[in-house]
Amino acid sequence: MSKVSVHIVTHNSFIFMESVLLSLEHQTFSDWAVLLVDNASSDETLRYLAERWPQYRIVRNRENVGFSRAHNQAIHFTESEYVLTLNPDVILHEWYIARVVEALDQNPQAGSATGKILRAQGKPGELGSSTFSRTLDSTGILFDRRRWFRDRGAGEEDRAQYDSGIEIFGPSGAAALYRRKALESIAYREKERVEYFDELFHSYKEDVDLAWWLTRKGWHSLYVPRARAYHYRRVGATGTDMRSLMHEHASRTARITFLSYRNHLFLLVKNERLFKHRKDLPWILLWEFGKMGYLLCTHPIILIRAWLDVMKNWRVLIDKRKYLK
Repeated sequence: MSKVSVHIVTHNSFIFMESVLLSLEHQTFSDWAVLLVDNASSDETLRYLAERWPQYRIVRNRENVGFSRAHNQAIHFTESEYVLTLNPDVILHEWYIARVVEALDQNPQAGSATGKILRAQGKPGELGSSTFSRTLDSTGILFDRRRWFRDRGAGEEDRAQYDSGIEIFGPSGAAALYRRKALESIAYREKERVEYFDELFHSYKEDVDLAWWLTRKGWHSLYVPRARAYHYRRVGATGTDMRSLMHEHASRTARITFLSYRNHLFLLVKNERLFKHRKDLPWILLWEFGKMGYLLCTHPIILIRAWLDVMKNWRVLIDKRKYLK
């Protein structure tokens, strides 16, 4: 059994597969194994994997079951000490796995770790010096009094301002190392189903939810700046000012806008404990009413659909809220 299981969820990811798998092959840390879970790809992903990487195990889903369920499947099928969730559109520096594993080995109270993730640019599959930008993608998940969850440093130029290792709220799921013991401690079990990532979320912000549960259970999360990776993010923040945020939202598809807002509501219902943070309530309300006003003007159908989904799943969300004590 390998020390690290690398789990990659694919869905029409053919253009990224060469670069992500080559970056794994070049890792200085060698005690790892790959499990790919394919969510009903209709492009060349499966053919390419079978021909080019026949040594890797693939779980094939007949439909797109989402990021959460696919990663839960992968966790169920493996037994390694650590789990690395890796997006197919990420390229790892050769020391990435070694350094995040070292961080968790040296800190037994840490349940997760991530490195410095920067933006990749250019055409996927054509690797070269121009592929690797100096624009930050994520140095861990950050949130403030408004419960605005975002990638720390996203859109900023890397000027060594995030070169100190610190404790963070949680890692971006694009390249996150989790301790299996930590995952088992927060697993939601109902009959024969076991969830680590909440399957209600399908995709988007499920890594925030998992980080919140791990934090509530007492696990720490580490940012390891010497571990580097590069991410071909399709839509991402270019700053934290209002103009940048408006541009980011305008660039999103309707599907992503819906998942982002609905899953944000899921997060609050499942995890927020206002009786412990009463001073934050005015900030939260102002932020939430601002979001609702923006969506009412730009995407009223999405606003309605999101709240209908919250009401539809209210009982399950409350059950999960009570589950972790």
